Amino acid sequence: MNELQRLKAAFRRRLLAARAAVADPAGASARIRETVLALPAVRDAGTVFCFISWKSEVDTHALIDALRAAGKRVVVPRILGGRMIAVPFEGWEHLVPGVLGIPVPPGTDPWEGPVDVVITPGLGFGPDGSRLGYGKGYYDGWFAEHPAPWRIAIGFACQVVPDLPAGPRDARVDLIVTEDGITETKARPPGPAP
Repeated sequence: MNELQRLKAAFRRRLLAARAAVADPAGASARIRETVLALPAVRDAGTVFCFISWKSEVDTHALIDALRAAGKRVVVPRILGGRMIAVPFEGWEHLVPGVLGIPVPPGTDPWEGPVDVVITPGLGFGPDGSRLGYGKGYYDGWFAEHPAPWRIAIGFACQVVPDLPAGPRDARVDLIVTEDGITETKARPPGPAP
C-alpha cells in the first residue's frame, strides 16, 4: 500500500464515521433532493444516471421517484464482471440484490443512449471536484468511458473536506450538492451556471 492509498484509507474511516453521525439524515436528504431537482441541468435532462442509496448515504429513493415523475429516464449502476454499467430503472418492485447487497434492476444490458446528468455517490468530496469513493474505482472507470455533460456529487456537508486526497486517475465532479447548498468545483471549465 503506497502513501496515497494509506491516506485514502484513513479518510474513508473518518468520513464513514462522520456520515453515520449526521443528526437528521432524512431532513438533509430532502434538502439535497430539492436542490438537485431545481438545477437547470437536471430540469433539462432527458436521461439521469443516479445511484441507489444504501446504508448511511444520502437517500436517493425519493429523488429517483421525483425524476421519474418529471418524465426523466433514470438509469442506475450495476456491477458486472468487475466493472460498472448503467441499466434502465423500471421500478422498485423489480429490483434484486446486487453486488454488496445493493439493490439493482435484473437486466444486464447496458444503457447505450446518452446520459445528460450523473448523480454520483462518494465518501468525500473536495472543492476542486475531487471525489473519494469506496476504493473499487467503479465510477472512475465509468466516467473514463462515458463523458457526461454534468457530474453532480451529492453528500452531507460533513463529507466536503478541503484536503481530500486524490490521484491523477480519480475522476472529478462538476458540482457538489449538500444540505447547505451547491459548490461549483474547479473541475468544470467556466460556462453557463448549472
